[in-house]
Amino acid sequence: MAAKKKDAKTGTDRSSAGVAAEHGGDGAEVAEDRVQVVEYAAAIDVAKGFGMVCTRVPGSRADRRLQKVWRVEATFKEVTALMDHLRCEGIQRLVLESTSDYWRIWLRREASCTCPGGASPTGPTACGTAS
Repeated sequence: MAAKKKDAKTGTDRSSAGVAAEHGGDGAEVAEDRVQVVEYAAAIDVAKGFGMVCTRVPGSRADRRLQKVWRVEATFKEVTALMDHLRCEGIQRLVLESTSDYWRIWLRREASCTCPGGASPTGPTACGTAS
């Protein structure tokens, strides 16, 4: 049976098994992930009739980033204009977050920046999606 100990902050009893689990026990060895820095990035949080767009680009100094957030309506005209804007900004990576299938209008063939590796917007399909 595990020994009981008093918690220094709360004064309640804790078992020694609970203390080990709480602090990670012996830990686990994990491999280092390669870090990839994307200088020009954007994200769209997709809702039913609009998307909240966020861009992050290099700032005025090397240690600064310029971040802008704005709302874009989910219409063909506004989404197409947004994709043109993102291309002009030099966005290298665009991430979409959606809890339903509202993302469909945002992922268009003309939006090559939505695909890792920048699939060609002139090809028959982009990112493996049929138009």
